Amino acid sequence: MMFYVRTNSALLQSKSYTRPFALLEKIKWNDFSYTTLFRLYVYPKDSADRVQIGQLKIMHLGQKTEEDTFDPEIKSFDELSNLSKEYCSLGDELTYYKSLKTIDGSLAIKILKQLNDVSFNSNIRSKFESDDCFNSSLLRYSESKEALDKGASLFGKRIIRQIEFSATIPVTEEKNYKFNFNFNTFKGLPHRVNLLVGSNGVGKTQVMAKLAILLSRFAKDKFDDNKSSLKKLTEAGVIEPRPSLYNVIAVSFNAFDSFELPSIKQTKDFSYSYCGLRKDDSSYYSEQELAGKIQKLLSSLDDLKLKKAEGYLKQLLHYGDDEKITSSSNYSNLSAGQKIVLNILLHVLNKITPQSLILLDEPETHLHPKLMTSLFIILTEVLIEFDSFAIIATHSPIIVQQVPSRSVHVLKRIDNIPDLSEPVIECFGENLSEISRHVFQTAQSDRDYESIIDELLADNFNDPELVEELFEGRLGMNARMYLRSKAVLRSQND
Repeated sequence: MMFYVRTNSALLQSKSYTRPFALLEKIKWNDFSYTTLFRLYVYPKDSADRVQIGQLKIMHLGQKTEEDTFDPEIKSFDELSNLSKEYCSLGDELTYYKSLKTIDGSLAIKILKQLNDVSFNSNIRSKFESDDCFNSSLLRYSESKEALDKGASLFGKRIIRQIEFSATIPVTEEKNYKFNFNFNTFKGLPHRVNLLVGSNGVGKTQVMAKLAILLSRFAKDKFDDNKSSLKKLTEAGVIEPRPSLYNVIAVSFNAFDSFELPSIKQTKDFSYSYCGLRKDDSSYYSEQELAGKIQKLLSSLDDLKLKKAEGYLKQLLHYGDDEKITSSSNYSNLSAGQKIVLNILLHVLNKITPQSLILLDEPETHLHPKLMTSLFIILTEVLIEFDSFAIIATHSPIIVQQVPSRSVHVLKRIDNIPDLSEPVIECFGENLSEISRHVFQTAQSDRDYESIIDELLADNFNDPELVEELFEGRLGMNARMYLRSKAVLRSQND
């Protein structure tokens, strides 16, 4: 079957060609100055009509910016593999493959083969995966990555699911953090959440902002002669391989977060959304405005998500079973923390789709520990429901306690050199004071409860009973264990 390349579909006189044949209409659009976009029409053999399949991108290996995919003399071809350069194609989104599926099955597969489709032909994919044009143009949007992973499954191939990836994130000049994020199941352990922990100044917020850019491919600046959008994207770091995560939800109620703020259109184009205190004009939402956003978010949920939201909100606000949560309810009387929690939860429910990634920066900010724990538990349920994942930057031992150490990344700077490590203890279910000491290194820099107990023992004749009386019998088990073991040790040394 022949393919004809034209700049305008009207220039093709279909009666002059033998059916079946296809038209590739060149579209004057670029991704970071790479011009690769076409629209595919198929003219079936037994029909007078043509079928518009949809948009796809075609490139050749080593294609440069400002360079056309095809040389000017190429007006037609039967197979891309017969041309002098090495070419591949990829549907711009999953609907391209669904449209192909509607035509004759053998013809659809023939088209995929003739166009060297990288979703259908995994053998050629490795040739292009490290090519700048492939990553900057063919995989520009999250929908394109989903098409790569799932398009060929409509024709009997397996779905690609890549949810382990490395991220090299620059935080100082020529200094990087190198992460390995793994969301694969492992022997039944919790696996949907990875944590970033570390003291202030190690770069957690900066890392989160750059992950948002790299995973959504969003850069706020307009495409311009200086290619500032591409520069911002490349300066954010490197993700390898591109994970099967098709939607990024950035959440932060830290007034100093560094997340890019997308417009409504950009939110749709890049499958990237932001929820937080900041507005585009550099101002901040007031408590009253946060209450108003709750009503808007509730009213925008579909019936199924609204039903789930009502259950979660009753759980968070301790409403009775007979109390109705609706978009007309008055949320102005809620505490600031409750308004923030509801904004987070409802924004996530509003935006989440299967295989989303939530980037949650310091959820403990403004929240009581009990409310924060309830939010974490509910978000975990939402992640499971929507087969999604989260990276959370936190200072909270309570959150660290919920996650296995294999999913906890401890960030440090040693002589201003970024350093990553896994906790030396197993965090899941561990005592909060042990997490604070071993993960957040509180004992290395702060005067903690153990040093105070040491002094109280010395002042009370090394008698643990007298020390416990000072706390009116309410001293916790962990402190009592330390108190009594320390008393025994002192007695042995006397």
